[in-house]
Amino acid sequence: MSDMPTPPLIHWQGLEFEVTDSGDLGQVTEQDGGQVLLRALRVELPMPWALGEVTLLSTEVEQQWTHPDGPTAVVRQVWEEAWTLRVTLLNKGDAQVSVPAPRLRFSATWPTRRWLGGGEATIAVDPGRAQQLLLTQLRGQAQQVDGQLLLTPDPLVLAAHTEDHGPGQFQVSWRGAWLDDHTQVARVLPFWWPERVALAEGEEVVLSLPDAATTASREIRTSLEDEDTWIGAPPGRHQVHVHNRLGTTTIDLWWGRNLDSAKHREASRILDVTDPRTCEPWEAWIVTCAADTLGPEEVGDYLVTAVEESCARSGPVHPLEVMTVSSWLADNPGADDIWLGLEDLVTRMPTVPGSQLALVHTRLLAMQLGRTSPTLRARRSPVAEQLSRVEQAMCRVEAGLLDPADEPDEDAWRVAGLLGAGLPGETVSLVRLAQVHTLTSLYPEHWDLTARWPVPLAVARQAARQKVVASIDLPDGCEAFGWVLAGL
Repeated sequence: MSDMPTPPLIHWQGLEFEVTDSGDLGQVTEQDGGQVLLRALRVELPMPWALGEVTLLSTEVEQQWTHPDGPTAVVRQVWEEAWTLRVTLLNKGDAQVSVPAPRLRFSATWPTRRWLGGGEATIAVDPGRAQQLLLTQLRGQAQQVDGQLLLTPDPLVLAAHTEDHGPGQFQVSWRGAWLDDHTQVARVLPFWWPERVALAEGEEVVLSLPDAATTASREIRTSLEDEDTWIGAPPGRHQVHVHNRLGTTTIDLWWGRNLDSAKHREASRILDVTDPRTCEPWEAWIVTCAADTLGPEEVGDYLVTAVEESCARSGPVHPLEVMTVSSWLADNPGADDIWLGLEDLVTRMPTVPGSQLALVHTRLLAMQLGRTSPTLRARRSPVAEQLSRVEQAMCRVEAGLLDPADEPDEDAWRVAGLLGAGLPGETVSLVRLAQVHTLTSLYPEHWDLTARWPVPLAVARQAARQKVVASIDLPDGCEAFGWVLAGL
């Protein structure tokens, strides 16, 4: 290893890359301001792969790996006009070998937008920023399995060495570059990418696919007309695989029921299978939102029990719990004991995403009922340090929307960016996506997010809403759906 600072540092386009003794990146930091974007970034080849020699030059890092069955791998990073990462796996033996796939591992200080579609893939670092660092797969078959980012099929089968074709090999290549214009992100998508992937029940999506083929589950119906593929499916999340000369690209497609239909169906399920004395805050809130479509006697009994139990319990309070009690009081204004209970709930509601919305909801109720309360006018507690960076930013944005500025600040941009800006890929969990959907419903209409995004905010919010509705039967689907209803 050549003489360099300890730890070795590589500088590239305003970023500082700290290189560890093993050739990994300890952290990636902005030189101006010192903000850490990525930590512990490395290509890991699982056992029985073994790391060998590491070579570090002024703008290059190379790692040599060996496998006991004979294959070798070279992981090479180069910082020139772009930041490139290449992985080359070779089998010089005379027999086919199956080896574990290399993984890309890193942690980020802000959620990344990950689209790992097999033959097509991108990772957007801090996707709400004014200037975005985008990692694009040029060659490979990236996928996410059990939370792991695999750079090749797993296991990877390397063909035997032959005289005609040489060693069996598989190559991976990624490129990192800054993008000043976020609409450039959309240009790295395949030309046939559909305009919308989150759809209403009954809608069809068209893929223009010359020289390609599609496969999907039996639930998806497809028909070929000239060069177009027409696809439709029942409610839920489905995958379509597009096969062409560049490899296989996987598209996630969501079909969600009509919102009123989904609300009625989920509320009916909650009434059938949950006890109002122990129901979750979002379950009571969904029943509240669907009350006008269900039997008033059954809903009434359920909600009055849930409201009384909420007021009787001690401990921290969920924002949707406050909104449920507040909404019930709007229809039962003479229940003084419940009003006192609501005031107590507000004092026990911590400052978390959604708490400011719940407080405003309660203040509007007080105005409607002609009640006054020092509790509702009291200052909220500060944002707790134990909250994640995303939650803290959401709380700051939510508080700022009580008196919004003329333009969104960086927190507002970053939080909204968690919706995905209309681009494929995952940013956050289903529940967090639903919370951001609700929070962005409060953004002023004069805020034009297309200054950075390829689509308007309303389009990104609609896509997020459809994804949640389509995922309602997943483990976190009910909670996410409750948050979506709070943002309508």
